[in-house]
This record gives sequence, structure tokens and C-alpha cells, in this order.
Amino acid sequence: MTITLETTGTHLYPGARGTVRDGRPPSQQERQPTSCLILFTDGTAAAGTLSARDADEWLLAVDAHRTGRGTAIPSRCWIVVFDRTVTPQSLRVRSKCPPA
Repeated sequence: MTITLETTGTHLYPGARGTVRDGRPPSQQERQPTSCLILFTDGTAAAGTLSARDADEWLLAVDAHRTGRGTAIPSRCWIVVFDRTVTPQSLRVRSKCPPA
């Protein structure tokens, strides 16, 4: 299963928001990593993987990509939460993943 995440900006950062556009947010019972496509507002996209971290946090590993203006963005890992107080499909970037 692949889900599509649509962001509200041209890149991710702590506090960035988005929604699940296609598919549904994985539940904590679904512990398998989930492939995703991340869409940015400048028309670009990046491949990624969502993996359960704990009771309410997920790791979003985003592959390297370029912004619409050509800026290279290296692969990064983000901690995200699905903010069901907004809508069941809402997500928010909490922070960068800690160094491995």
C-alpha cells in the first residue's frame, strides 16, 4: 500500500503540516513500514517511508529530491504525528529524527 501525503509548503520542517490525500493514515496496529509519496506546493514530489515509532509518533524517511527552484534537498528523517484533533487525515512534523 502506498499513501500520498500533501504538504502545505515547498519543504518539510518542524511544525510543517500536511494531509493524507490518498489512502489512509496507518494505525499503530499496522507496524509494517508504509511507502508514501510526498507532494509539495511547488509541484515537486519525493518518495518516502512511514514507520511506527511509538504510541503516537511515526518516522517519515524522505528520499533526496529537488525543490521546484532546483535546490537539492538531501534525504532526511522526520518525526511526525497524525493530528486527529484537526481531522483524521491531518499530520504535523514534530521534529527531525535524532542522529543514528
